[in-house]
Amino acid sequence: MILRCTKCRNDYYYTLERCPHCAYPGNYSNVVIASEKSDVDAVDRRYEKALRDANTRGCAPQFEAFAKSLEGSRVVVARSRADIEKLASGDQSAQATYYDLTDAGLRLPDGSQWEQLRKPADEVLFPGYREKIHFGAFSTDGIGVINYGHFWMTMRSDFIDHRTSVFDQNSVAFVSEKRLRVASGALRGHRGVWSNRSKLAAAQLADQISASTRPDEFHSILIKQGATTGEDRYIEAQIWGGITVRTIESVKFRWSLVKDDTTRSLLKKLKIALAGVGTTLEEDP
Repeated sequence: MILRCTKCRNDYYYTLERCPHCAYPGNYSNVVIASEKSDVDAVDRRYEKALRDANTRGCAPQFEAFAKSLEGSRVVVARSRADIEKLASGDQSAQATYYDLTDAGLRLPDGSQWEQLRKPADEVLFPGYREKIHFGAFSTDGIGVINYGHFWMTMRSDFIDHRTSVFDQNSVAFVSEKRLRVASGALRGHRGVWSNRSKLAAAQLADQISASTRPDEFHSILIKQGATTGEDRYIEAQIWGGITVRTIESVKFRWSLVKDDTTRSLLKKLKIALAGVGTTLEEDP
């Protein structure tokens, strides 16, 4: 995909962070590609088909209510307490991506199949800029994907909505299953942008909705916690660029999941540190 620089009016490839000719800042590559008309139209078609199918199955009201609830969905990033504490230590601390850690030698290869699948999959989706992307999941109750961490950071939407793309499932699993080697038409209808996240998520999860589905079940449909990361089901958020403590609106945890490796006193200190920048620490019942 070729972009035209709004400053010098010369063309350059969309994956570049800025114009190579005049160094004028560019756009967020993940959002640019997901904003293409063909991609937006494909999401719209999926949503309309899902709505027609729901009507045929007699659950159109439930489907529309589910889709409406997703308009208020937020990005939640799951991390460890240690990660949250590092971010809370000050404005100079930033959340590292997987590639930041591996490239710096701070995370060593573990030889897992998941790790072997991740790099080629990320290069298909984020060619030349995979190290810029942070991952999260869309949630309506502030609970993230538990297998990725027991502390769940809800991002401030106005800090990330302009730089976040959406995928209708774990992108590594999708690309690996499809055996994609280059970004192609196979991705259309599966990726979107912030403004159409509710349509994309509703279309993906439409088969989970029935005439008996209740609103209090919506959150567990949006994120299905699996026994392993490979069994987790969620709508993926792909955030371009930095995350600091000021990007975080709130942090939530469940005591039953963290009590073996933390104490109430440590949580109290963390709560005070987060409060200093207007971020709350909340216990989920």
